[in-house]
Amino acid sequence: MVKKSPFANSNVLLANRFMIKAQFRNSFVTENKIWSMKKLASTSILIAAFFLSVNLFAQIGNVDAAFMANVNNPGGFNDAVYALAVQSDGKILVGGEFSSYNGTQSSCLIRLNADGTIDNTFNVGNGFRRTNPTPRPYVHTITIQTDGKILVGGFFNTYNDTAKGNIVRLNANGSIDNSFTPTGTTDPVRQIVIQPNDSKILVVGDFTQFNGVSKGRVTRLELDGSTDNTFTPTGASGRVWTVKVQDNDQILVGGEFTSMNGSTAHGYFAKLNSNGSLDQTFTTTINNTVRCISILQDDKILVGGAFTAPSNRLSRLNDDGTTDTGFIVGQGFDEQVLAIVPVQNPGGTYYYVTGSFSTFNGFNNPARRIMAMGSTGGIFFDFPRGIDYGFETNVFALERLPDGNLITGGAFQQYKFNATNNVTPRIAKLNGVFFCDETYSDVIPATACNSYTAVNGEVFTTGGMKFVTLLGANAQGCDSIVRINLTLNTISATATVYEGQLYGEAIPMLGTSFLWYNCDTEQPIFSQTNPTYTPNTSGNYAVIATNNNCSDTSSCVAFSTSVGVEDLKSDHIKFQIYPNPTTAVLTIEVDESVESIEVADILGRVIIAEKNPSTLNPQRSIADLSNGTYFIHLRTTNGKTAVKSFVKQ
Repeated sequence: MVKKSPFANSNVLLANRFMIKAQFRNSFVTENKIWSMKKLASTSILIAAFFLSVNLFAQIGNVDAAFMANVNNPGGFNDAVYALAVQSDGKILVGGEFSSYNGTQSSCLIRLNADGTIDNTFNVGNGFRRTNPTPRPYVHTITIQTDGKILVGGFFNTYNDTAKGNIVRLNANGSIDNSFTPTGTTDPVRQIVIQPNDSKILVVGDFTQFNGVSKGRVTRLELDGSTDNTFTPTGASGRVWTVKVQDNDQILVGGEFTSMNGSTAHGYFAKLNSNGSLDQTFTTTINNTVRCISILQDDKILVGGAFTAPSNRLSRLNDDGTTDTGFIVGQGFDEQVLAIVPVQNPGGTYYYVTGSFSTFNGFNNPARRIMAMGSTGGIFFDFPRGIDYGFETNVFALERLPDGNLITGGAFQQYKFNATNNVTPRIAKLNGVFFCDETYSDVIPATACNSYTAVNGEVFTTGGMKFVTLLGANAQGCDSIVRINLTLNTISATATVYEGQLYGEAIPMLGTSFLWYNCDTEQPIFSQTNPTYTPNTSGNYAVIATNNNCSDTSSCVAFSTSVGVEDLKSDHIKFQIYPNPTTAVLTIEVDESVESIEVADILGRVIIAEKNPSTLNPQRSIADLSNGTYFIHLRTTNGKTAVKSFVKQ
């Protein structure tokens, strides 16, 4: 569901020939054209129609003035920000090389409220320190567990005056989680990632030992911080900057190394199996440092860094490491890509990238150090551009907030937007594009009779996979899609009077049970459960048909005991039919010479008619008949007639 804007349900006039609804649900903008519109809701939206553009709400890429007012009160961070993590409640964990924020001491780690003010419920005490203050301590990675505990890695040997070897786990209030007790390492930790399937903890960095065990810059820990001895790579020849886990538990690692597990064919970027061995089928042409990895929903891999092959600083790879030729960046970036945030949903796919670059594809004036790229590699949304627009130096960290806005961290102190230099000391909140991230439920089985009414009131009259949209039901206020595997059992019952007898029919016939019903007394006739019924008294009757726990009652029909009872009897002609019910072949045995045979449905329509049928072949194929009740009308050459009924299943 699109979040409501002040212009919801109103029209925005773009030009004499363009009228577009401001409640965007049908398309999205890409490469400066309106190709379609889909779930574009925003704190900030830019729409461009050919060379005509109109800005709605706050402009994409502009600073959030309220947030920045709190950041500059009185001066933000006093040194670089390297890591950001956004909690489910919108609070922002910030890590880096700083020692204070707005004049308040907070060594290398702090938690901010969503508006940029300090969250005083999170207390780091004396924070992160090193016994030898040169080089200075820093936090390089922050990972939030599903239970709210916080894993922190970097370059430090104490936290709040407690010895810690470059890794620590904190409680939600900033205190040390004493159930996590690794001895750690003496060398920097660059990234920590939690495996989604078993919650084990992957750690990469500069270290050659971890927990006192030889480890080549990559290791995996149990939940208590002890070494996972089932993970045994020999490791990387150089620094590992980044690690990600795929859905199948394989592990992608990138960095400055020229070999992995002793293989020079897997330098800079490698895929490990869950036990740490190399996936030998995964090879790339990447020729230099990998700094960031993003695994996409289609299992493709977006990689950023300092490399110049297969393309300059940003490439998209297939799952086997080959280059995805559908992603074209031209000349690419002139300097490193350091962070990637993909945004993927049915309305469109695009990627925010940040780093140290100032040009893209030969152009010297995209917004410096930050871009939004489309799914094929072009510019998706222009941040306002100019030769000196954007950040004046490196952006190390990037996160997307639930409202679609962006948090950036780095070494910068200014951000220029539309000729305005905004003071942004090492952190900035920018207006982004908000595509509703629809959430999908697991597939829910459901069974119903004839029709199914979903929780949103939508009625389905056919079975199969159904997608039920619950408007604004997920945590972002966007649509939640419930997937229902619907089995719809349909049944319809018909009662007919024919030749002095009641006939019940149902669709489907196979597996259906019958119960006759007296409409005058409004009582079921529990003794009558056959498809046919000859009442002893005149009146109005219906049949109840049941199949797969679904029932349908026919309309009531009038029956008279004084009409046509004898007509159905065949005593005056000696013939029999079998099997009954039948599925494909019906055998008709007659002792007299037959002039004609007719097969009629319960409405009296003649389906099959034969004149002078052969008495040598008593079998008749009925495979093409629909399931139901039928009547055989038989006439002999001496003028006798008879009727019998049968059921085709």
